Amino acid sequence: MPPEPNADALNACTKTVTAYAHVRNGKRFVFIDTPAFGQDRFQNISTWSGFISRGSTILTGVIYTHGITVKCSRTDERNFGILSQICRERTIGRLRLVTTMWDDASLPEAVEAERVLKEKFPKSLLDAGSGYERFDNTPELAWKIVEGLQKEMADDIGSIYRKDRAQAKISMPDIESDDVVIAVLGSPGSGKSNIINKLIGMPPEPNADALKAYTPAFELDNFQTISMSLGLMFRRSIMLTGVIYTYDITVKCTPPDERNFAILLKMCGEGAIDRLRLVTTMWDDPSSPEGMEAEHALKEKYAKSLLDAGSGYERFDNTPESAWKIVEGLGDKKQALKLQEEIVNNIVDWWKASAFIGIPGVRV
Repeated sequence: MPPEPNADALNACTKTVTAYAHVRNGKRFVFIDTPAFGQDRFQNISTWSGFISRGSTILTGVIYTHGITVKCSRTDERNFGILSQICRERTIGRLRLVTTMWDDASLPEAVEAERVLKEKFPKSLLDAGSGYERFDNTPELAWKIVEGLQKEMADDIGSIYRKDRAQAKISMPDIESDDVVIAVLGSPGSGKSNIINKLIGMPPEPNADALKAYTPAFELDNFQTISMSLGLMFRRSIMLTGVIYTYDITVKCTPPDERNFAILLKMCGEGAIDRLRLVTTMWDDPSSPEGMEAEHALKEKYAKSLLDAGSGYERFDNTPESAWKIVEGLGDKKQALKLQEEIVNNIVDWWKASAFIGIPGVRV
């Protein structure tokens, strides 16, 4: 973009918080241009940052610019202190102090100003983990600063999720079409939520044993909720990468389990059955005769039609590595379920979808 008209005549061009989007190498970058970091603008900036947080959006980084030709003032020192409080220990590594106006200064004076800046005024900021960069007024260096933040974000995003549960939970409207979306289904107490915990590094919910599961169990009372949620995603052009169905290997297979396997087969349909993974859980002793016998019966009798049609099968051994092996085994393919296509494209009520026709207890 060219400079703002009359930019030289303005002490600060940006008067409101404004977002600019730019696509580079297939990724969309959003840059938030904020008013000058001064006392009369803190409310606008704070309101914006709170709005971003409530929307479950995580910043890749914060760039704070400082003109190298300008002598550091008490206002600057105050701003450095505020930045330290805003970022705090967990995210201070996402901050970059960037000096500008290098082409307007003599090099010896600029280098001396840089030394004083780094050794005195924002020293505590830099010591705490903030990065420092020079900006030489070229697109190449601007992108070098941004891409440096992007790389570090990829390195430590997992630890950020582990430290803050609120950042791991998002609302359904926050799911986007380019996300890898996996539906985790299963009967009550079969370990659905435990797999999710292992994937994203979250500890178990308080009183989890009493809750059994904090995602809807795949049972009669919840078929409507699950079906409508899947339909809503498809209406928003969100395709599933996979469906994980958890089954407790220590529990004897019951008629409701056999019913669920039949529903899953029709719910996925021929076109998406390869997106399904039947995952057995509760393998405290992988070599126990009881577990091996139950697994054999499951694969050769109760869920045989499901597996013969193309569903995958996996054991989950209660580790993050095992959970991620299952997810990564699904690959990158995305596919709509037959249930989603029937509800949205054929405009049928959920209980009239082929997966639920003839199921006792489902309304007609």
